[in-house]
Formats: sequence, structure tokens, C-alpha cells
Amino acid sequence: HMHHAASSESAARVAQDLERLFERALELHSEGDVLSAERSYLQVLNQDPKHVAALCNYGSILSDFRRDGERALAVLSRAVAADPSDAPSLASLAGALNDHAHRPDLAQNLYLKALHLEPSSEAVLFNYAGLLRRHADDLPAARSLLHKALLLHPDSEEVRGELLS
Repeated sequence: HMHHAASSESAARVAQDLERLFERALELHSEGDVLSAERSYLQVLNQDPKHVAALCNYGSILSDFRRDGERALAVLSRAVAADPSDAPSLASLAGALNDHAHRPDLAQNLYLKALHLEPSSEAVLFNYAGLLRRHADDLPAARSLLHKALLLHPDSEEVRGELLS
């Protein structure tokens, strides 16, 4: 019995270390140190290949920073497969499908799914509005999403800027 307790304790410690590593990756990412963040996300994924948030953020780096659409789509698809109800992953995959695969139709379905799961997500509302505006040429729908985003997130400079443009 002692052995069993020790192994679950060490498992808990490993999980804690992994979360700390992920937190560090997030910190680097938000500071704009994308290369270090990328390395840290990969270290997390090395230990836990189904870590949804790490897959999602690493996929975003591949999509937006490296402009590697093929790898971004593969990684973001893994994130969605690992947790089909994770709105940020759905939205990131939608963005990558739109940007790299030129499939606004598929992207729109994923955005709608993400909004259904997280109706107040600023990122989902903002990115979906961008898709409607640029690809569906549906300005009224885009503006109504942005207005909703601004009501929910009144301090968002990004949303305000998009509404004014």
C-alpha cells in the first residue's frame, strides 16, 4: 500500500511540474517571447501529448507566427480531437482553416460551435466577426458580434478598434 501512495504522490508532483512549465510558456507567450514559449509548449507536449491548451497555443504560434498552415492545422486538429468542447481550440482551428486552407465555410461552422460553448468569449466573437467581415462580406452580422463583444468586454481596445475601422 505504501508503494501505491508514493506513486500517486510522484504522479501529482509530475502534474504540478507540468502545469508550472505550461504557466511559464504562457508567461513567455504573453511577453512576446514566442520562440521561448514555443520551446516550452513543446516540452509540455513531450510529456503530455494531449495537453489541450498547449496544443492550442502551439498551433496558434505555427499559424500566426511561423505561417506554417499545414503543421498548424495538424496540431490544432489534435487539440480539438483531445477535447471537442474546448472553445479556444475550435476558434483557433477555425482561424487556421480560414487563413491557410481558405475554407471560410468550415471555419464558420467551428466558430458557431465555439460560440455555442462559450457565448461570451472575446476571442471567438472577435475572430468570427473578422471572418464575416472579410470573407462572407456580411458587415451587419460582423458589427453585431463586435457590439456584443464590446458589451461583454468594455475595455477591449482590439474590439473598439475593429468597430471604428
